[in-house]
Amino acid sequence: IFNHTSSGIYLADSSDVNNISGNIIYNNTNGIINNQSTSTTIRNNSIYSNSLNGITLIENSDFSTIDGNSIYNNAQGILNNLSDATTFTNNNIYSNSQNGLYIVGSSNINSFGTITSATSNSFYNNTLAGLYFVDSSSDNPITGTYYNNSNGIVVYSSNPNIGRSVIYNNTNYGILLDKSTNIELDYLTVYGHSGAGIFLNGTNFTTVGSNEFTIYNNSIGIWLNNSFNNSLIFNSSDNFNLNNNTVGLLMESSGNNTISGFVITNSSVGLNITSSNDNLIYNNNFSSNTINAFDQGTNVWNITLTDASLTTFVGKNIIGGANLGGNYWSDYLGNDSTN
Repeated sequence: IFNHTSSGIYLADSSDVNNISGNIIYNNTNGIINNQSTSTTIRNNSIYSNSLNGITLIENSDFSTIDGNSIYNNAQGILNNLSDATTFTNNNIYSNSQNGLYIVGSSNINSFGTITSATSNSFYNNTLAGLYFVDSSSDNPITGTYYNNSNGIVVYSSNPNIGRSVIYNNTNYGILLDKSTNIELDYLTVYGHSGAGIFLNGTNFTTVGSNEFTIYNNSIGIWLNNSFNNSLIFNSSDNFNLNNNTVGLLMESSGNNTISGFVITNSSVGLNITSSNDNLIYNNNFSSNTINAFDQGTNVWNITLTDASLTTFVGKNIIGGANLGGNYWSDYLGNDSTN
């Protein structure tokens, strides 16, 4: 299906329960437009070189399934606009001149697949973001593989959870959380970014889950700017590893955040705090950084000595000791009688 001045395929109002499968759709203005039609399945298509969007879901095109497609060399790979409960699985979305997947004004996104299975999506070589998620919500975590985009995942004014993703070698940020709230991050591998692996900008009440994180070889591992009341407390048997970043964790103009359970190693600066007050930093392992920590604010670096075995208290001793209190410093030369 090719060389149409409007769309290769256009589903008009209330044309429900359609199946678009096995097509090659290229060199149109838009590849597929679904306009106010529900329960549409778009599966196993090659959609490329359309001058606007590969796939467009607009205005109540709810309960759509986008599965198994190759979507490339369009302006926007997929635009999901004001359409709820969409499922995105097993798509390769790449080399689009804007975003790979742009979700705006949509709620209850059903699924992004599972990274350890054939349902996972891949987003790569898109000029802007692999995924741009704006004023929207999701019932399940954002997942997938994101690489060689300008930004891996951008979330603006939204509250999806993000987990089970591998995000690497994007130009600026692996994950950018901008003016968003109540996001949980879980089970992430993030590396190779010249900006930051994870950037919280004006973002509040972010938490982390209990699965292993690895964030390495970024200019900044995690960057909090003008962000408050985030609880980055890692308390599982695994660790939150920040290693080989230029700066492990940077906090600017931020307050009332808690940082606990991090292993921050082999960075020029482990933790750099500027113009930030009333943050709590305890039970972290600072090892083999050129400068382990630098604090230009008024912050708290320990809690009251607490038995780490108490089930009512969140956390485990970062080096396996009996108590929770301060932090472990590889360059500390004194004795720690309470361990």
